[in-house]
Amino acid sequence: MSWFTPVAHLAGNECRWLLRPGRLAVAVGPVVVISLINMQGALLEVTRFQGSLIMNASSWLPLAIPLFAGITAGSLAEDRRRGFTLTIFARGLSRSQYFLAKGLGAAASSALVTMAGLATFFLLAWFMLPAGQSSCPPEPDYPGPVPALFQASPLGNDLLSAAMYVTAAAALSLTGVLASAAGANEYIAMLAPLLVALLGLFAPDRLYGQLNPFTYLNLSDAYAPVFPEGQRPYAAFVYWLVFGSCAALLGNWIFARRELA
Repeated sequence: MSWFTPVAHLAGNECRWLLRPGRLAVAVGPVVVISLINMQGALLEVTRFQGSLIMNASSWLPLAIPLFAGITAGSLAEDRRRGFTLTIFARGLSRSQYFLAKGLGAAASSALVTMAGLATFFLLAWFMLPAGQSSCPPEPDYPGPVPALFQASPLGNDLLSAAMYVTAAAALSLTGVLASAAGANEYIAMLAPLLVALLGLFAPDRLYGQLNPFTYLNLSDAYAPVFPEGQRPYAAFVYWLVFGSCAALLGNWIFARRELA
């Protein structure tokens, strides 16, 4: 049996436990309500199905994505509070294996929860909005992560945005796992992704750039101006990969030290 086999098994069990119907309802329910309200608003006159994510949901998704990430971020803290980690270690699983399994489970679950929420939005938009391509408002600023793509294919720009949001949720959930490594309070761990987003939102203007996580959440207007056109399709994916890796490595180091103590 390889080193990674028990990690994959535990991560799979973690996903099945985290993706209970109640947790999915917490994510999908507010999306349904907010989407219905937005699609009945003033933008309905100019919005079509293609482009609807950026045109209708960009005002609330930057803070909804961290909430999606937080739904699955407190499992490790809960295990530590209950003393379950000692049972795992007694069965021969190392601290790094256990932490990696928890991180993979949280990231995968957050990504799937976000995909469920975004799929719900697209389904509602398909039913409620006219077919065809959305047009830019009179002052479009920067509609989505790749404005040129919005002009050519609004639906393609929406799908790229959705992929960026899913990646962001997976990476942000690891901040909750990091908080779980430092303490045994699952509620703090679940709020950690939202706190990271809020710190970025209220950061000084000089920090509002390529290092600010909120730049990569506010895809409607903050993302595109920061990057040259050639970097816009992939910069968010690189950022969240580095962000998530740093959170995981730091969390693993803290967890090993605290559990050894």
